[in-house]
Amino acid sequence: RFGIGSPTYHVVIGGLEAAYDSSRKTIQTRYQQWEKNMGIVYGKSPGTKAFLGHTYLVLLSRLLIDMKINGTISNDEDLRRSIRGERLSQYGLGGYEGGYFTWVLDSGSQSITIPLLRKLADQLSMYDVQKVSGDLFRAIYQEIVTVEVRHRTGEYYTPQWLTEMTVEKVLQRYDKPSIIDPACG
Repeated sequence: RFGIGSPTYHVVIGGLEAAYDSSRKTIQTRYQQWEKNMGIVYGKSPGTKAFLGHTYLVLLSRLLIDMKINGTISNDEDLRRSIRGERLSQYGLGGYEGGYFTWVLDSGSQSITIPLLRKLADQLSMYDVQKVSGDLFRAIYQEIVTVEVRHRTGEYYTPQWLTEMTVEKVLQRYDKPSIIDPACG
């Protein structure tokens, strides 16, 4: 419903491209910082398409996590606060504030991005996100960031079957189990 082949993805990416093109000068510093950091990781600049793909992933995840915790995003100000990470930080969930991808809230792009983000939030609200469990982003992330790119940068996923077996064994063995994945990024 939200992956590369979905209508939602194509609409949002198309809108992000238009917003990026219309406000390229105002977001240039953020893009260049992202490009420099990703260039170190990937060995070369991944380009605008990757930046927009990462933007989509971050927006989708912030909205989904926000809706899982808060229920709905009822107005445009809540939408802005969600993208900035403010609605999550009020619950002690740090690390979502600001970042490269809040460029969608820059004044030059908001006329395009706010209606676009509203459509994305509306699409998400069609699902009972309160009942969603498991790894929500793996499939979408793996579509956007190809296996070749992930492996070139040393990024690998633990197979689902191995994760499930590990959790099952720990639950059987300990009264108050706790699992940490030190490689989880």
